[in-house]
Order: sequence, then C-alpha cells, then structure tokens
Amino acid sequence: NNNSKQICAIGAVCGFSGSRITNVTVYGNLKGVGRVSVGGISGEGNGYIIENCTNYANISGGSALGGILGSGTVSIIKNCKSYQDIHYNDKYSDHDQIGGIAGFLEGGKITNCTFSACIYVDISDTNSRTLQPYIGSILGCAYENSSISGNNDTSCTINANNLNADVSWWEWFKTYHFNQKLYVKYGIGYTN
Repeated sequence: NNNSKQICAIGAVCGFSGSRITNVTVYGNLKGVGRVSVGGISGEGNGYIIENCTNYANISGGSALGGILGSGTVSIIKNCKSYQDIHYNDKYSDHDQIGGIAGFLEGGKITNCTFSACIYVDISDTNSRTLQPYIGSILGCAYENSSISGNNDTSCTINANNLNADVSWWEWFKTYHFNQKLYVKYGIGYTN
C-alpha cells in the first residue's frame, strides 16, 4: 500500500521516470491525496516508453489517475493492460483527469492497450456549476496532439452516476444549464 499527501507522483514501479519500462506486472493498492498523479506502473513521466506491462493494482485519488500512467509528456504506452478498478474519490480541481490507461498525456501515444475494469466517480457535488472532470476509458485528457489507436475498452464501464448531467439554476429571468458529465466518454474524455 502506498498512501501520500506529500509526494507528487505515485506508481508501483516508479513515481517519476524518463526512461523505458517493459515487461512488468504489478499488484496492490495505490492511493494519492491532493495534487498527485497516480498510475499503476508510473505516476508521471517525460519522454519514455511503457511497453508490455500489466496492472492489477487498484488506483484511487484525484488530480491525474491512470491504470498504467497518471500523467505524461511525450510518452508512448503500447501493448499494456490494466485489469483493476480506478476510484476517483479525491477531487483536486474541477478538471481532474482520469483514464483507464492514462489520466493525462501531452504529445504522446497510446496504442494496442486494454482497459478491462471500471472507473468509479466516488465524489459527489451534484449542484456544482464548475465540476467537470475529464474521464476517458483509455485517456482522460489528450493534450498537444496526443493520440490513441488500436486499444480495447469493450469490457470496461464508467460509473459516473454521482455527476449531474443537468445542473440548472435561475438567474436574471433566465434558466442556465451545466453538464458535469460533458467530458465523460469512452476513448478520450477531453481533447485540447
């Protein structure tokens, strides 16, 4: 078990990496609190490859969560599998990033990976007019031309029942609406 309020990146193999990680299988429980990137293999990475790795570790927290990688820049993830659930239970911001394979990816690629588990949204603020997490079955937030291809998410589910698809309010003779589930999708949750 790895619980932290101080560390900024948590992974079963490493918190932060800038190298290559291959042929690793991990088990256990990984939990982050606050602004923490949590990934089954690596919490954060810059310019590296994760290949042929398998995650059986439960992931929980907020900020950036992924079955393989929490958050990465110019990283490649290929031929990896994640079979354990992800629990989004610690809101850090209105746009936390949660993905079956990676939470956040900037200028990277995810290819031929499998997520076969469930993403649970355990936080609840059904009246919030700003809460809108980026949740994707493969990738939560794709930034700067990040891409996914050849991935399998057919056996996964996203349980976002705690998010409200229609927060509405009346102000100055007009009704306003806000959808907390706007960026909850299969594949990529949000693309910038």
